[in-house]
Formats: sequence, C-alpha cells, structure tokens
Amino acid sequence: MPVLLEHLPVQDEFYHCEDSPIAFIGGLATGKTMVATDKILTSLAKYPKAPHYIFSNTYDQLKSGTLHTFFERLNDVWLPKYPQFQYIDRVRYDKTIMFPKLNTLIRVRSVDQDINWKSLEIAVCWLDESQFWGKESYDKVIGRLRGTALQRQVYPDMKLQIFITANPPHSHSHWLYEQTHEPDPISSKIPIKLFTATTYDNPFLPDKYIQTMEESYDPDIARAELMGEFLDLGRGQVFRRFNREKHCIDDKEAMKRGLPRLRYDPQLPLCWSHDFNLDPLCSILFQWRRINAPGYQKVVMFIHDCIRIESALISDAPKELLNRKEATSIAMRNEIILYGDAAGNQQSRQTGVSDWAALRAEMARLGFKGTTRINPGNPLHIDSSADANRQLEDSQGNLGVVIVKNKNTIWLALDLEKMMWKPGTTIFDIAKPKPGEVIPNSKKLTHLGDCLRYGISYEAAIEERFRFSMNTSR
Repeated sequence: MPVLLEHLPVQDEFYHCEDSPIAFIGGLATGKTMVATDKILTSLAKYPKAPHYIFSNTYDQLKSGTLHTFFERLNDVWLPKYPQFQYIDRVRYDKTIMFPKLNTLIRVRSVDQDINWKSLEIAVCWLDESQFWGKESYDKVIGRLRGTALQRQVYPDMKLQIFITANPPHSHSHWLYEQTHEPDPISSKIPIKLFTATTYDNPFLPDKYIQTMEESYDPDIARAELMGEFLDLGRGQVFRRFNREKHCIDDKEAMKRGLPRLRYDPQLPLCWSHDFNLDPLCSILFQWRRINAPGYQKVVMFIHDCIRIESALISDAPKELLNRKEATSIAMRNEIILYGDAAGNQQSRQTGVSDWAALRAEMARLGFKGTTRINPGNPLHIDSSADANRQLEDSQGNLGVVIVKNKNTIWLALDLEKMMWKPGTTIFDIAKPKPGEVIPNSKKLTHLGDCLRYGISYEAAIEERFRFSMNTSR
C-alpha cells in the first residue's frame, strides 16, 4: 500500500530508517510522536500478522499524551486517505487498538507495569517518553524483541525494529545519552542511531507558541527542551541561574533598571513561605508584582525579608513577624498568603498537631489572617529547582526574582549559592566552606532556598506557567 505522508526532513529520515534501535530525540513540537505514529501504522499495514506494541512510561501518559496524538493523527490524516484504518479503541478494556478491516491490532503497555512483560513477543515497538524510563525497562523490551513463529513464517524477510521518541534527558548518566553517544566497548558502534531536531526547525509553529516556550524555561532547560541538546544539569549548583549582581539590588539600582521602589506594595497581600526545620526555623517574606521593566518578566517575585530563628518553635515565626512593622501592617490590612513545605501537614508525635496547624493557631492568636497555598505533596527536587531557575531567569534573559539587599536577605543569597546537587543523585547537598571561610555549618543552610522553591513551585511551576491563581494586578 503506498503511503503518502508529509514530513519535515529529519522526520522523513527517521520514518524511512529501517535500522534498529533508532531514536528521535528533540525539542518540543518537533513532531516526534506524530512521525512515530506514521511509522508504526505503516509497519502495521505491511505486516498485519506481526505483533506491534506502543509503550510509554505510565498509562496516564499513554492516554493523555502518546495516544492522544496517535488518535489525532489517525483521524486527521490516515483515515481520510486510507479508510481501511478504521479502528476500535479498546485500550481501557484489554489494552489494544483494533483494526477490523486489516484484521490486526496494536497492543499498548506502560513501564510502570513492566512486571507483566514476561510473556511478550514483539516484532515492532515504539517506545515513547523514554527520557522517563529506567535502563532496566528498556533492556526488558530489547529482550522481548524476538517476533513470533507465525511472523517469521509469513514474513521471512521482515526486520524486527524498536524506535524511540523522547525529549533529551538532563543528565549524561542517563542511559539514553550513553546509548546514543558512547560506542559499545566490544563492537565500537553507537548502540542506538540518533535523529535530532529543534523546536525552531518546525516552520508551522506560530511565533506566539515559540515565545511562550521561551518564557517557560530558563536558558539551560531551553537548550534541552527547545534546542534538543543533551545537557548535564543534575550536578553542581542547584540554583544555577542565581547571580548576586543580577538579583540582589538596592533602591538606587532598582531606579536604574526601571523598577518600582523596593518597598512593600500596600495594595498587595503579604506572601510568606515556610520551611519547618527548627534549627534554624526559616521563612521568606515577599510579594508577587506585575511590572513593566526592560529585562524583567511580567510577574516578578520581590523578596523583601528573611526570618531565620535559631533553635526555634513553630510559634516563634508569627511572633518574629510582629517585629517587622511594615510587613505586619500589610498583613493586617491585606492578609497573608502562606506557602511552604507540604510535609508540614503531617502530625507531630510530640505535639499531636501538624506544623501548619501550629503556625495557623499562633497567627490567629496574634490577629493575623492567612490563606494557605501549598501543593498536595512537595514536587521532586529536580522539578521544583527547574521552576525556581526559570523564575530567576527565563531563556530570553528576563529576570523574575528581585532580592532586596539587606542584612537578612544575605542568608538567602548564601543558600542559593551553596546549594549543590549530591553527585549521582537528585538530592541536594551543601558545598563545603573554603579554608578560612566563615559560614554556618551545613545543617543551617538550604532552608531559605527551600522557601523560595515552595512559593514558586505553587504559583509558577513550568507545567502550569500561566495559572497564577493570585490576582497580582489589584
């Protein structure tokens, strides 16, 4: 059956390549899922008696991502040209997509249930969102790529094939990077043939989409998610976009940059983000403000103060807030919006109440009113740090955080400079002080940086960039 499909150059190379395994790893909107749909449907039409599989990392991803694009492409392009591809979606019932007129089907599976793969016999499979896969799951698929007796009898010349689609992983230790870049020590060949593309290679994307994506990532993440580059971000400084000269400023510098005076806006609520480690007990005071200044994002986080109390109780934080007269005045007039550690909802064995409950109780006793905005659970460190870096600076170089330079915010600057990734993990670590350098011990760092992450990951997470539930224009 002749298949007449339109592809961009790299898509077409990937579509026609018969090598195995191959991978199309590129930026957003490069048509990876679309061309993989074309590839598996073409193979299905040619070899209907061979077992074809689509894999993704979870069933939620299969339904909302991979198969959403698959069915969209099938309905919009394939069915108008080839009515024989009429299908029955049985994914919910038995994890198959039936094609009655072709007398064949495609099976779908997810990595989070790879324990059920022992009986699979695969001839052709498409692995989507493979940046989220572990090497063990990939190896399991490779081990099941053996076809069937019927397939070998009916199609003796058929080549078994695995093709992969993914966004670039953000670590060089990821198996996708190793398999597409590092030669096998025995054969001296690269195990997986790689095809790459950038978001900018797609001429059909509107300028507004490109701009939105550029605003949604920091410069490093944009190189991966838009340019399709393999980066190694899970090492070194966690807050890699933080720069004291850019982010820590006084009134004089604010005036030069076209920013408003570095005072609390009396028309906006006070924002207060908490980490509940008790030595020291840390929190930051800030406001989200809409501004119009060159080199800045539309909504900027203005951090005015940090509260840092040694050997504290949770109830000490509201008492300390009373010592900030301007902040207290704003809070009493406009209320407080609380952000912070979701783990603070867990009941304390010592007190019988949660940290959040203790904080709210003391606030109420002192006359403060607050609205709590915390995620159901804390996001992964790798995700919340990406959110924070994008807020610090987007890929167009626009800043989204202003730290008012004073004796209290210097502690936050130290945290942002000293928080490091523990090598080989997605866990935060602390850089050791240089000889003669006087800084707090490692136990007393990181908590203010955590406070920054909590506020940003609720209001301005990358995947929910435009939610901003708070009305910052009033």
